[in-house]
Amino acid sequence: MARSGGRLTPMLLALLALAGPCVASAACPNAPARARQVERANLSQGLPTESDAWQRVADAARDCNDPPAQADALARLAALARTQGSLSQVIALQSERASIAAAHGLAQHEADAQLDLGRALIAQGEMVRAHDALEVARKRFEALGARIDEAAVRSELSRLERRRGDYLAALRHELAALDLRKRFAPDAELSSSLLSLATLYEQIELFDEARSYYGEALREAEQGGSPPEIIDALIGYSGFLNDFGGDDSRQALPMAQRALQLLGKDGEQVRIGSALLQVGRASFGLQRYDEAEAAYRGAGEIADRTGTHALRAHVDFRWGELDFARHDLASALARIDASRVEYEREGNRHRLIKVHGVLEKLYEALGDQLSAARSGREHYRLRNELLGANAIGRLGELLTNFALSEEKHRSEQLEQANAVAALRLQDEQRTRLAGFAIAAFAFIALAVLAWRHASVRSLNRVLREQTREIAEQGRMLAFANDELREKSERLGVLSITDSLTGLFTRAHGIERLCDMIATHRELGTNPSLLVIDVDHFKDVNDHFGHPAGDAVLFAVAEQLRELLPEGAVLARLGGEEFMVALPDDAGDRSHMLADALRRRVKDLRVDVGPKTVGVTISVGHCAIAQTKDRSVRELFACADEALYAAKHAGRDCVRGYRAATG
Repeated sequence: MARSGGRLTPMLLALLALAGPCVASAACPNAPARARQVERANLSQGLPTESDAWQRVADAARDCNDPPAQADALARLAALARTQGSLSQVIALQSERASIAAAHGLAQHEADAQLDLGRALIAQGEMVRAHDALEVARKRFEALGARIDEAAVRSELSRLERRRGDYLAALRHELAALDLRKRFAPDAELSSSLLSLATLYEQIELFDEARSYYGEALREAEQGGSPPEIIDALIGYSGFLNDFGGDDSRQALPMAQRALQLLGKDGEQVRIGSALLQVGRASFGLQRYDEAEAAYRGAGEIADRTGTHALRAHVDFRWGELDFARHDLASALARIDASRVEYEREGNRHRLIKVHGVLEKLYEALGDQLSAARSGREHYRLRNELLGANAIGRLGELLTNFALSEEKHRSEQLEQANAVAALRLQDEQRTRLAGFAIAAFAFIALAVLAWRHASVRSLNRVLREQTREIAEQGRMLAFANDELREKSERLGVLSITDSLTGLFTRAHGIERLCDMIATHRELGTNPSLLVIDVDHFKDVNDHFGHPAGDAVLFAVAEQLRELLPEGAVLARLGGEEFMVALPDDAGDRSHMLADALRRRVKDLRVDVGPKTVGVTISVGHCAIAQTKDRSVRELFACADEALYAAKHAGRDCVRGYRAATG
């Protein structure tokens, strides 16, 4: 179909002239046929645009009381509006289509319209309306038995919940989508589900897992995905890499540029804006500030022209970071605060965590300590809500179950492959042995007749070669079985161990802390929690790159591990945060340990290429006896509050909960 600037043939003009207002539906029996002819027509000639043509078909179908034809035409109009980036028009057209479909029992049209409506509303930041539309779409697709379409709705619901900060609901939706795709379209492209899981892992700060899923999503898309799937994977992966700066930004830039090339000048405008945003972020990470500003300006113009509020907020935030780096503090504050207002309107708590983290530093630079304290407190409050013990504990359990089910699925596939290989090997052995016997008799007969010992020697060589081949296949089968056993044995370790530091994962650390609290109730002990944050860690990533940041985290983990007393539990909470759980805080034990850890890390020097990096940590601690309801959630909240006090005091220090509150 031609683009919106195309024109109609004289034949089609005449056809549309016949589609004028009708007195009754009987006067317009051919409205669907006219719609199909418009679709097939070459729109490169004549006067009206493609949008004009489809609007005439929609009007004619309405006047002729032909709901299916009208819904078809509205769908075409919405698709054109989406390409042009007019979200408000998409919302209006799909809302009208959904109403017509619901009134006339057109379930497929209603489901499709509600799905597209939900996507547009998410881009507008209208999360409540988007959720309602997507739920209607999900129910309609489920009733129709359209399980792959249902999977698409689930993925959109996952995206919506991620933006609202409900990671548990987001994960449940995406795992349901992945299950539907595997069950009902096993050969279908899975890049969208993989990309969604990658984004989720990134948001809960499991960066190694996120990187793996981003890479897998891009590979899947490039192997068999459609251009939009490849573009989305490129934009998503580049955005992830841009979070770390340095060498990662060098990888991110060509990804985002390739996405722009695939989109072209006439591609979907919102996607072009998103790709430009990542080009700007990569340029910023490489300290090419003028190039970053140009990309941000282009993305902002698209956001304003299309009315995409979410994109506008992203641009404001990143442009504000650029202004901050250029020491234009007034402009930085205006832009970042504008993004805060929009994120609060749409309820995007994940983004608000980042915004308040930057605002705290910005207000400090401006000398506004009161506002800095408020932003800092809001930053830690939101982090606790979204990534605290209660939320992450349930999320960790679901992720562990997912990892176990995926590993079980892979193990079952390997077992099946091994079984097939074993049967094939047995058949081949029998066939070859029979062939060997025949060949042996033939060669022996020839040898007897010709009295040629060379033939016998040749036969022996053949037999030995065949025997070696069979033995090698047997060894390969045994190796595969050994690998399967090793994977199964490693699974239990992997589910509780952080891949970078070798420490316990967040979920397992919290589980061990829960055990300590249960013991406290039985024996009257006083477990305590230390929450540790590496100071200015983002600066390490920005200046030296992600590999250097990984080296620093590994070195810090080793220092913490060396001072860990017996019975204590050390885990990585995510990103640059760690926790230490003590089974009994007798006297001032937690404070002394926290200060010893702080001093040990302060003396640490990490080699990152030609340079050496020094870091410090801030520590907050709290004992269970100091909390109100004696829960893990409350213990984390109090320790986080103490950590905030330590950071507000200048970092590289220790604060207890009592000091934080009083």
